Amino acid sequence: MESCYLCGGSGAARIELRGISSRIIWFNIHTVQGPVCAGCAEAAYAILQQRTLVQGWWGPLSLILTLWNSVANVVNIRAHRAAAPYVLAGPQSIPRPQVHVRDSASPWVASIAAMAVLGLIIAIVLSPGSSAPRDVQTSMVDSCWSETSPNSLDEVACSSGDADYRVSNIVGDPSQCEDAYMDASGGYACLKPW
Repeated sequence: MESCYLCGGSGAARIELRGISSRIIWFNIHTVQGPVCAGCAEAAYAILQQRTLVQGWWGPLSLILTLWNSVANVVNIRAHRAAAPYVLAGPQSIPRPQVHVRDSASPWVASIAAMAVLGLIIAIVLSPGSSAPRDVQTSMVDSCWSETSPNSLDEVACSSGDADYRVSNIVGDPSQCEDAYMDASGGYACLKPW
């Protein structure tokens, strides 16, 4: 039997485990490969699987690699368990130790924050359009206009005696206006005598 390249212990068997950390546009692959004792193999398996399952999903290619490596790690650790059993100074086997990897909140928080930002970007990109024309239309309703020449209108204060028309509505078709209309952003402004 070989010695473990991680701790130097005896009773090591060869194994290859991989973990993936993805950051949407790039990813890192972490590998444990070579002769490893049973204790180091269990610890490496727990750490790499946790890293892969928490941080591996955040990119299109890394999503596929995460699925592939998670399954490969399970197959490889089972083969390693059969090849490198835990023993005490003789042939008697003892139960495998429970390896506890302390969970850190930072990968979860970072992952949730990244998904929230990505969702916000998608919502902005997929929104039906800018609200600027609607704001312009809303501000134009109830505005007053004065006819300065036969085909020219200037906006004036409604309280002034110069107002000839008041905008009652913004419509898409000028035939919907009863009296007069003028071009407006996103349609036609219906004018009522004032």
